[in-house]
Amino acid sequence: MKKVLILTISTGGGHNEVARNLRIGFEKSGYEVAVMNSLEIAHPDVDTVVSKSYSLLADKLPTLYGKLYYGCNHKPAKEVIASTLTTISSRRNHAVVKDYQPDLIIATHPFPVPIIAGLKKRAKIKVPLISIITDFFPNSLYIDSGVDAYIVGSYYTKKSLVSFGIPRDKIFAYGIPIKEEFYSAPTLPKSHETLNLLLAGGSMGMSGIETILEEMINLDERYHISVLCGTNEKLRDKLIQRYSYAIVQGRLKIYGFITNVSEIMDQSHIMITKPGGLTTSECLKKGLPMIIPYYIPGQEEENLDFLLDAGLAEYVPDPHKINEAIVSLADDEARMQQIAEKMQEITQDYSVQKVVQLGSALIQAYE
Repeated sequence: MKKVLILTISTGGGHNEVARNLRIGFEKSGYEVAVMNSLEIAHPDVDTVVSKSYSLLADKLPTLYGKLYYGCNHKPAKEVIASTLTTISSRRNHAVVKDYQPDLIIATHPFPVPIIAGLKKRAKIKVPLISIITDFFPNSLYIDSGVDAYIVGSYYTKKSLVSFGIPRDKIFAYGIPIKEEFYSAPTLPKSHETLNLLLAGGSMGMSGIETILEEMINLDERYHISVLCGTNEKLRDKLIQRYSYAIVQGRLKIYGFITNVSEIMDQSHIMITKPGGLTTSECLKKGLPMIIPYYIPGQEEENLDFLLDAGLAEYVPDPHKINEAIVSLADDEARMQQIAEKMQEITQDYSVQKVVQLGSALIQAYE
């Protein structure tokens, strides 16, 4: 049985979710799969510091996070980060690879890329490496000459990689790997009696939801709102207490971390959310128009640029104008249909199975 090692990092929930989705896809095709955290392998304390720092910066100090993110795209900064990652993580990651003996390695976060690519360049390992770019514009840390193939979410991303000097035949627009249920058509038609709005703030339930919901709750009774708070239980409890009257009226539902997001999206007409790579991919595959009131500077800002350039979303940074934007889009059925059709066109090649087939081809090429 061929083995696949998937390396991830716990910054936000997206990278780990992509790793889980890939694991399921490869296991269904008969592979043995291990998912590991590259920084946790190096030292658990390193992973804890990095993940907690990300959460703090993304939610409380987003401007600083954005500056750090964009700084990583400059060659000197990239070289320092890559060198640091290699220094603290290379030896133990090498030991794990030697012990597990994978036939294929996949990175769902940029940090493992220079670690594994460095081992390949020093002839410590000879294993194909796939880099999964989990946003719609690549951070330079995803890119390395030791990578054999790149999986991207759109031809926009592919074009960006080509501008970095990556050969086109190494780039595959198979989509950011999402859960299997998001690839399926809705089982029930959307309601025509009510307009269902889905409000979310990512897996960590960013606090910006509060401000937006404060405005959305004033929409008329034909609008029903579902709110996804993710793992932010404190936010969920706060919103339930504050808006109990609307919950009792049946026009508001507030969720914590749930596993049936796909079903809720199927019944939604518009999603109001930040443009994380995974959430954006899910909306694209579902043909669900997006309104973006907030984003984390850095990769989400670049995701927003992609969505706006493609005409797939509206950016409404002023919370007081969110209802106007919702009503305007909801009342424009032609525009809603146009967006859904464009999303279908962009996602026509989205497939975890195609990633599995690519992995199989790379394994054979290395034998």
